[in-house]
Amino acid sequence: MNIRHAKPITTVVQQQVITCKADLSLADASKLMHHRRCSSIVIVEQGIPVGIWTESDSLKVDYSSDEILSMPVGQLMSSPLKSIPEHLNLDEAAHEFKRCGVRHLIVLTAQGRLFGMLSQSDVVRHQDAEYFLHMNEVETVLPTGQPPQIEQS
Repeated sequence: MNIRHAKPITTVVQQQVITCKADLSLADASKLMHHRRCSSIVIVEQGIPVGIWTESDSLKVDYSSDEILSMPVGQLMSSPLKSIPEHLNLDEAAHEFKRCGVRHLIVLTAQGRLFGMLSQSDVVRHQDAEYFLHMNEVETVLPTGQPPQIEQS
C-alpha cells in the first residue's frame, strides 16, 4: 500500500501577492502588474480579498474606448473569489483547481485574511507525476467524438 504524505500548501504558496483597492484605475492596476512582472492582482477592502484581476480577465475587455482605462478595477474584477484555507495540502488544492476551473486560488487565514496565492503552476511544480496520472478521468484519454470500439476475435 502506497501512502502519500502531501506537502502543505503553506510550503509553496506565494505570500508576496500584489494587492490594490477596488477604486484603483484599470490603467494603474495594469501598470502595477507590469512593473511587478505578475499576471494577477488581488483587490482588497479593509484587508479582506474581494476580487482578482488577471491577464485572462484583461483579454475579455474591449479597449476601443479610452474611458475603459480610467474605470475602477473593482468594476472589472472577477468576483467572488475562489479561495481555500491555508491548512490544505497540495493534493487537496489540486482537487480544488479542478473543481473550480480557475488558474489561481486565494489562500485565506482562519480569519478570512489574505495569506497568499496559489497558482496551478505552483501545484504542478511541487507534485509528483503519479498524482496527476491518477487524476485523469477515463473520458480524457479516449478519442473525442467516437464511442470506444471493442474488437472481437
